[in-house]
Amino acid sequence: MTTCHFLCGHDCPAPGHVDAPQHLPVHTDRNGDRVAAVEVVLRGFVLATALVGELARRGNDRGILGTMGLMTLGNAVIYLAGTARLTMDLHLGAQRAIALGVTPFLVTDVLKTTLAAGLLPLAWRGVAYLRR
Repeated sequence: MTTCHFLCGHDCPAPGHVDAPQHLPVHTDRNGDRVAAVEVVLRGFVLATALVGELARRGNDRGILGTMGLMTLGNAVIYLAGTARLTMDLHLGAQRAIALGVTPFLVTDVLKTTLAAGLLPLAWRGVAYLRR
């Protein structure tokens, strides 16, 4: 199975696509280097971490709504990085890239965000209690 088939649902004989181990989306970038989709997501994580970390440092993670906002913002940055890479490297339209790179993760990210939004403010209250 080619990576393009794994991601797009059809075979792409175009140069630049390599066979990937099963369920590991790996393709070559424009320079011919093998790039795992995980690398792109990690780049998005670095950007999201910097942005969300700075906003959390300013205290925006102390309440439920602030935590939900920060986590949603972080997820959006990660989604944007991955979707942009899918769009550019695999020549997908925005709709198809979102369907492949965002939609499959929305349910679990909403659950994760909801759980964290409830637990993180409780953890901050616990920290404040222990500091007294």
